Amino acid sequence: MDEEKWEIVRQFLDYLEKERHYSPHTVKAYGNDLHRFVEFLEVPDFSRVDRNVVTKFLSEELIKKGYEKHSRDGKTIKKGYDSRSIARKVATLKSFFKYLLRAEIIPVNPISSLRIPRTSKKLPDYLERKVVEELLKMPIDRPLKNRKSWEAERDKAILEIFYSTGMRLNELVTLSMDDMDMSGNLVKVTGKGGRERIIPFGDTAKKAVLAYLAKSGRSDTGRKGKVTSHGASPGDPLFISSSGKRISARTIDDRLRRYFRKLSGSTGFSPHRLRHTFATHLLDAGMDIRAVKELLGHASLSTTQGYTHLQVEQMKKVFDQAHPHA
Repeated sequence: MDEEKWEIVRQFLDYLEKERHYSPHTVKAYGNDLHRFVEFLEVPDFSRVDRNVVTKFLSEELIKKGYEKHSRDGKTIKKGYDSRSIARKVATLKSFFKYLLRAEIIPVNPISSLRIPRTSKKLPDYLERKVVEELLKMPIDRPLKNRKSWEAERDKAILEIFYSTGMRLNELVTLSMDDMDMSGNLVKVTGKGGRERIIPFGDTAKKAVLAYLAKSGRSDTGRKGKVTSHGASPGDPLFISSSGKRISARTIDDRLRRYFRKLSGSTGFSPHRLRHTFATHLLDAGMDIRAVKELLGHASLSTTQGYTHLQVEQMKKVFDQAHPHA
């Protein structure tokens, strides 16, 4: 019977990936949550699960993480718990049981009325313009050791495209040669849910991409400004690894973190910070928030509005520093 439950979970994760087009990161997170849930269950099948079982599972998850822990000398240390983790677990289970009901695996949804806990929104972190300018120079001025010259040009192009478009890491990884319109300075991006959008990019990013393609021997600009590689199809990946295959998100994440560490000595960086930086800098320059929403590919304006909160916090900080009566 357990094997049957695992098979249903696998089908659900496959549905999220192939039909709902969830990112690999999200599918993995849902899979981890459901793995813990199935391990917890003592009932033979999902139709026996009721609301009490789910709330007991969530309560035990909190206890395992612990609101407090004991140090070696026996003292109790308060330990905060990330409310977003529990909110995600609830969201996972609600999505899973909706799927079970639609698939007629269960007769009723036992947690249809269970609410997702409200969480405090973390303000997106971003980089100051001076830091961005220094970071963009890193691949050429201070390249990583044991890397070919074309790889340095590739890393430079990746950084420039990130900052010029604000696209997500997974969106950049999946770019193909024919997604780039070099004459029009436009790139076609496939975002969450398989939604496509067109994003403009600047001449600086264009120059970096062309330099990378030239250095790697892939610099043909064909009809309508589409970039094609020598002896390859237009659907080939734009950014490749040293082995010639599509570069992975993990490789990009590792490279960019290492450049930032060389720049600042800090590890507090992720490719997503460039996305936040892109949005913040555009809003600072006066771009309409709805236009920024479209560029970022947000489904809801409320998501984009998080960046306006960031601006308010920044203005308050400047006011406190500058105003004599602050």
